[in-house]
Amino acid sequence: MTRTTDQDWNDDHAADWTPADDDLIRSALMTLRDDVDTVPLPEPAFVRARYGATPRRNRTLLWIASVAAAAVAIAAIAFSQLGRPDAAPVVPAGPDTTASAPTTQPTQPTDEPTPEPTTEAPTTEPTEPTTGPTEGASAPIEPCGAIPGTLNIEGVSEDAAARAMQLMDAALACDSVTLIDLAKADNTELSFGAVSPEDAFAIPAGDEAENRYRLLSTLLTLPPQVDEEFGFYRWPAEPDSDADWQALVDAGVITAEDRDLMEQGGNGYIGYRVVIDAAGQWSAFIGGE
Repeated sequence: MTRTTDQDWNDDHAADWTPADDDLIRSALMTLRDDVDTVPLPEPAFVRARYGATPRRNRTLLWIASVAAAAVAIAAIAFSQLGRPDAAPVVPAGPDTTASAPTTQPTQPTDEPTPEPTTEAPTTEPTEPTTGPTEGASAPIEPCGAIPGTLNIEGVSEDAAARAMQLMDAALACDSVTLIDLAKADNTELSFGAVSPEDAFAIPAGDEAENRYRLLSTLLTLPPQVDEEFGFYRWPAEPDSDADWQALVDAGVITAEDRDLMEQGGNGYIGYRVVIDAAGQWSAFIGGE
């Protein structure tokens, strides 16, 4: 007995296979797939709890599986003929559209707080503006040589205080025009001799020891003497003690030698002084007896 191989069998039956046979096998396989897809499958636990044995549906599935196995065997024969020129093209099965979309799990929030930035914001608060000369400063103002300080108007009238403020502001601004105009308007006594307002407030001063800008701005920072009987105010007040005299020396109004001469002469303080009456008239800005 001669043994034949699968290839011999395929060669013997190749002539008997037609494109119609391909269509038949393909149709059977597609129908089988649809039948299997339409049969719902219950949970295994449910099946065991209700039937306790292999249910009828399982037997049905076994029968379908047997048919499927036979169909696969027949298909194997059909696929062996795909190399023939007249074999029908194989249509691939379409994708399963019943698959559910993947479920996106939400990100669990963490309990850790977001770290705060450590970079400190720059300070934006503006600095306090300077509204006047720095108190206690001793550097002279160029070009006139006035000395910045705090106006002392303790105990004086409002009119006298207003005029004293005008004089201080003009001196610190080196404003010769204002000082000349005020001296002319008030007929201010500027010297026991002949001296005009223009000469008295010339810049720069002819005699630095008698620089009126320096003296005026310094004298108005000292405590004034209040004369209620005659109604005037004088800067500085008459010194009554060694401390008062020393304050005048420290302010640069007089020297230590001037102090000794004045005390020895018995006439009291006769250095430069500013006099304003209660009505605000600038009466005098003189030095000497």
